[in-house]
Amino acid sequence: MKKIISLILCVSLLASIICIPVSATEEAVSTENIEEFCEDVSEMVTEYSDSEFVTPDFIEEEQTTVNIDEELEINYCPRLIVQSNKPIDTYNAIDVVSGFSNFYIVQFENEKDTNYAYKQYKNNPDVISVEYDISYNAVTLTSEETDDGFEASYEDYKKGWYLEATGIDLVLEKYKNQNLPEVVVAVVDTGVDLNCKYLQDRLIPTGFNNAGDGDEGSEQDYDGHGTMVSSVIANCTTPNVKIAVYRCLNSYGGIESFTLACTAILKAVNNGADVVNCSFILPGEYSMMATIIDYAYSKSCIIVAGAGNLLGDLGIVNATPLNTSEKVVSVGASNKNHIPTDFTAYGQPIDVLCPVLSSCFS
Repeated sequence: MKKIISLILCVSLLASIICIPVSATEEAVSTENIEEFCEDVSEMVTEYSDSEFVTPDFIEEEQTTVNIDEELEINYCPRLIVQSNKPIDTYNAIDVVSGFSNFYIVQFENEKDTNYAYKQYKNNPDVISVEYDISYNAVTLTSEETDDGFEASYEDYKKGWYLEATGIDLVLEKYKNQNLPEVVVAVVDTGVDLNCKYLQDRLIPTGFNNAGDGDEGSEQDYDGHGTMVSSVIANCTTPNVKIAVYRCLNSYGGIESFTLACTAILKAVNNGADVVNCSFILPGEYSMMATIIDYAYSKSCIIVAGAGNLLGDLGIVNATPLNTSEKVVSVGASNKNHIPTDFTAYGQPIDVLCPVLSSCFS
């Protein structure tokens, strides 16, 4: 059975009832050129999507924390994410994209040039960070690991026990007839079934798809995970909560490029989302993701992310800020007995546990 990651629903519900701005202590990142930056990154990754190589030996030697690569099918790309205080030397790069904060996405032709440039950037005092871009296929949980192999229908989301368990049923009843301001929840995932009648009055069209497959300019879901997430959000919130889907995970639940996942979140925030839901994990302490989180925080946008499956203690695992940042609501999975599941990540970075979707209907 495909992996199931819990998501927090009470955050979007709370936002739908009373929109309390988050006080931003970080200086807001300029929005100038963000749209162009996202488009250019997508074009770059698409053009060089077949380029990948094995993990460089010196990268493995530098790792000092537990790595989660064993739980993901990681591919390193001949592309670097460089953050620099000054314009950079591109070292025979064949393409470069910039325009968001002080980041450069640098594409190389081969592994040799990429590794050489990486070492040069690491030794440059003006370079704040340098990281390899990666692609990965998501880990799949078996039915044994998720306690069952239940496949839910859209109608099941309307009667799941998780409504009563979380108290959402009482909140929905209290606010069902109130005129509430519109709240936009961006779902950064595998897309959505555009023909799902249950979601027709909730969806805000985006036409966003940088997943590397599917129909160009369409959020259509060919995996099902994004539709599941959107359905649960719709069922657990008042009608004023609208869902804008950003498709960055492909038909197999994988990510074509770390930079594409970053730009999908960045695009959602820049388009004015109040909440961004991310049901995926990413390895590595990527500075670009941390900067996007700060940008979202400065715009009073709440980012909610699944803590992850099979990762263990997030306090020691080398996971991205998307799963560990204090500015992100990190969500683990609980079962019907209201205790953590066997497969959910745990540890200090976790903010809340929510019913795992695979067992919400039994």
